[in-house]
Amino acid sequence: YWIATDALKQQAASAAEQDMAELLDIYTSRGQGALAREIESRVADVIHPDLAYLLVDKDGNVMAGNLTVGFWRENSAKLFPSRPQGNNAGKDLEEESEHEATVLKRILSTGATLVVGYDQYRITEAQEAIIHAFGWAILATGLLALGGGVTVSLRFLKRVDEINQTTRAVVHGRLDERAAVRASGDELDELAAGLNHMLDRIGALLQGLNQVSNDIAHDLRTPLSHLRHRLEAVRARDASIEDYRAAVDRAIADTDVILATFAALLRIAQIEAGARRTHFDRVDLSYLCRQVIEAYSAVAEDAEQTLVVAIEPDIAVRGDGNLLTQMLVNLIENAIRHTPAGTSISLMLAMAA
Repeated sequence: YWIATDALKQQAASAAEQDMAELLDIYTSRGQGALAREIESRVADVIHPDLAYLLVDKDGNVMAGNLTVGFWRENSAKLFPSRPQGNNAGKDLEEESEHEATVLKRILSTGATLVVGYDQYRITEAQEAIIHAFGWAILATGLLALGGGVTVSLRFLKRVDEINQTTRAVVHGRLDERAAVRASGDELDELAAGLNHMLDRIGALLQGLNQVSNDIAHDLRTPLSHLRHRLEAVRARDASIEDYRAAVDRAIADTDVILATFAALLRIAQIEAGARRTHFDRVDLSYLCRQVIEAYSAVAEDAEQTLVVAIEPDIAVRGDGNLLTQMLVNLIENAIRHTPAGTSISLMLAMAA
């Protein structure tokens, strides 16, 4: 608005200065009478309706022009009397009665005063047009912003509702439900992907919990049954105090085995869940295998079985030494328990190629 107004005003001032220069040339070359005739000719010419003139002699009498004498004498406002010509003829007369003008005034050598004005009516119209255009632009921008905001909000709320539906489904037990991830890669996609990753992790943990429960039921059923049978056998016969003491000692030993098994299963579950891996240490697996073999060599001999050992030295891993020992013990005990006499049981430890 300000740039356009300034450019139009500069254009008006330039036009007024050009006309003033031309009229002064006529006055200089042809005299005051020729100047008055040129002004009347230009006033009658509707080709330049924005230009206005006034020529007043030294006594204040109007010699030519279309500006009022009051305008020149009061010099309090830059106004035109009317604009009845051209495209503005049908406009309201009150609106057309007076307009601000850009004017130049020169005192001639004869004492007369020459005034050239440029009507700013077109500048005012341009300003109003810019204001109207700006108003319509604000309205259109507001409507577009409102429509875009509603669209984005509805899309956002729809995505949020989809995620909420997934969480509600999971709460109601449908653990296989996952939030939809689109190809947009926006923040909601990242949120949905993170939620799905969390649900996958929870599903894996629940599956591990179920596996631990099954392992506990499987591994503790046999030693608990043995413990019960031994206690029932002692109670069923006439036993002495020494028999009861021996039965209690065996029951305590069996209970220790059960507790150790239970603790091992819990440690395995913690490792699978990633909770105990920060506590892993360096374990010399070669030394561990030799220790277990030495402990069970006599047991294998009593069962008339042979332990064949091939252990490479200095093989180490990072892990839980107690659980690794329990694993080797379980392997050897199962091999001794579930194979007939004369079996050759091999334990080999080597680095993978």
